[in-house]
Amino acid sequence: MNDPQLSPDGGPSAAEPLRLADTPGYPLARGVDTTDLDAVPYGTGALSIRFGDLALHPLAAPEPVATEVLEEITKVTYRIPALSLTGRYALDARPDEISAIDAGGNPFQPLTSEQQQPTFPTAPAPHTPPDEQTQERWHGRARAHRDALMRTENGRKLLVEYGKHNDTYCEVFAGTDSVSKILRKEWRARGVTRRMAEHTYSVTDPDTPRGEQQPVNEWTDDESGVSYNGHAWSQRTLLVTALATKASSRKRKGDVQNAERYQAAAKSTESFSLEVQQTGNASGDTTPLTQQQVYQTVEDHSGTVSPPSAEAMARYEPPAGPEELMAREAPGETAGAEPDGWVALSAQDHEVIESIHRAFYHQEAAEADPADNTLHLGQVSARLEDVRITVKLPAGPGGLPTEPEDVEVVLPEFDLSVQDEHWEGNAGAVAKERLAGMSFLLGLLRDSTAETLRHSVLAGTPGYTPPTEGA
Repeated sequence: MNDPQLSPDGGPSAAEPLRLADTPGYPLARGVDTTDLDAVPYGTGALSIRFGDLALHPLAAPEPVATEVLEEITKVTYRIPALSLTGRYALDARPDEISAIDAGGNPFQPLTSEQQQPTFPTAPAPHTPPDEQTQERWHGRARAHRDALMRTENGRKLLVEYGKHNDTYCEVFAGTDSVSKILRKEWRARGVTRRMAEHTYSVTDPDTPRGEQQPVNEWTDDESGVSYNGHAWSQRTLLVTALATKASSRKRKGDVQNAERYQAAAKSTESFSLEVQQTGNASGDTTPLTQQQVYQTVEDHSGTVSPPSAEAMARYEPPAGPEELMAREAPGETAGAEPDGWVALSAQDHEVIESIHRAFYHQEAAEADPADNTLHLGQVSARLEDVRITVKLPAGPGGLPTEPEDVEVVLPEFDLSVQDEHWEGNAGAVAKERLAGMSFLLGLLRDSTAETLRHSVLAGTPGYTPPTEGA
């Protein structure tokens, strides 16, 4: 493995390291035979690993890649040639069943209280919503089309059927847990949803004569290159996954009523997607439709929809445990032809599903009781080559982005080197095997790394911001 402490030119970087938040104990395996470990007072245990003292070190100064002027906005892409990620880990064990052992007897405290604070808070960066005048324009247009739908039989059926879940939809967006937070973050990402909303408003004036109407879904975002249907499909996958994940979470906690409510909203969203798919519109397919053609599609519909199958909905549910995580294929490898009656999912859709599940996995780990025994402590490290960052600068070159969605961080693929040579016994062998296959865990570290870099750019931290001219 490359030594992460060495820069490409052999010299140190002047920028300060960025500290990442310590992680909870991420579960690796259950039902592990621990009888060969004298330090563990039980025969079968569950293994988990947690990380602390995580820090990003830039190994070279940022370099410019491209600059693009889009009307009043300057878009700048630059690269950090290399970053090192260093930290420490604790491999822990606890009984599979509830233990009477004092869980605080063997804590892992890798840092001082000062060091344990991440460079940036875990709270999301401030978000500026569209101004009130813009929101009122959008809402007014939506109300006008709602009124028009209510004047037709099928339109009323549609609004009544999907209006049943409005409170649940509002709740999932307004929640304070990790799933709602990632939902909001991804919904706002790069400002695509906002620009798509403005486009939709511009081509759906109810007073436009039929012969002059433009297709609503024949649009591509100039900044991201994402199509109307591509973005809409990604957003609906995001919503279905968030609802299904919350349903699973409530079910695990015995809250059957709310679990059923979330699941019903998820299935309703999926069934609507199936109907849309039958019009020739999906993530990678576009059949242009004007607003009048949309109304005609509703009017010609049979008025009944089929619920999605349990197997189809299982794609959106979070993994039951470490064993299921191990069995999962990487995002993209599962994308392909779907059975008839299923909503088609692209590689991008699978990545969206994984992002929600990682957030849920992190929260579950954070809420779990602490481990009883720390089996091993050691170092972790990684080297990230060619980190790309793209920012939108409202004030032009030399300024800084003002919104989280104005910063896009693209990380390269990287492996985490774990100092595990001294892991012993059956537990050590199982932990090595599980850790080697836990792409999910590496995904969590990638998320944390990208978010920390995004905050550093917004904060104007030297060594991470766009290079200045002549630098």
